Amino acid sequence: MKKRILIVEDEADIRELVRYNLEREGFEVSEAESGEKGFKVLAKKNPDLILLDLMLPGKDGMQICRELKQDEKTRPVPVVMMTARGEESDIVAGLELGAEDYIGLIQQLQAIAKDYAIGRDIHVGDTIIGIKGRVGFEAAAPMIILKAHHLLEKHTQTKWQQFQKEQMANFYGMQLHEGNYLDAVMRDIEAFLESSQKTVNGDVFVTLHPHRFELEGVDSPNDLMNASFGSYGEMNKGWTADDAKGFIKITANAHKIYGSVNNVKK
Repeated sequence: MKKRILIVEDEADIRELVRYNLEREGFEVSEAESGEKGFKVLAKKNPDLILLDLMLPGKDGMQICRELKQDEKTRPVPVVMMTARGEESDIVAGLELGAEDYIGLIQQLQAIAKDYAIGRDIHVGDTIIGIKGRVGFEAAAPMIILKAHHLLEKHTQTKWQQFQKEQMANFYGMQLHEGNYLDAVMRDIEAFLESSQKTVNGDVFVTLHPHRFELEGVDSPNDLMNASFGSYGEMNKGWTADDAKGFIKITANAHKIYGSVNNVKK
């Protein structure tokens, strides 16, 4: 008889992904998008394991786990917390409530992508003692997530947001690597980085291939790449040629003044 697993997860694409992989391994899978519907499934079926998302609408995963472990009928059923959040406090709280284990979504993506030999590379960089170092690694999930997030940023941030965020992030990474996390400037940079991500949201469509992956596109309510704003070839219907000439004269005025004062030759 197949082992039965109940997935309680509000994100349909994540449920589909997890279900696909579990059924491929021979499990019988049931789904619920909320805790309330999860309890209804429990009343009809007796799963051998519950995969429970931490962040659910209505009652969150912690509340549901507590109720499951307080009920004599459902207490014996193992619960594994499943979430994108990786804070130690969340993990400890879930385990204290009776959850058997914790699975991060990044680990699920890693399990899928590693079979494609994605994310294998060698990093060469500076060490804190002043010499060069080399590290080999395999990080399929982080590589895909980083590239997918960068694509979202390209679609949802302005040019100068992207530029400043990249500079700040590089400096922050160097400071962190060299043990300067407690410096006050790190809190300032964190405030900027957090602010820069306010409109970065949506879905990224990824296709996996042997040794590589493709980012097919994004779907975001804050997407700045929209055909209604202009046409391919950098044509814009929002202004005329005379408007553009006037704008060029205004922006060039400061340069003309500087050139005339400092006798800059053309």
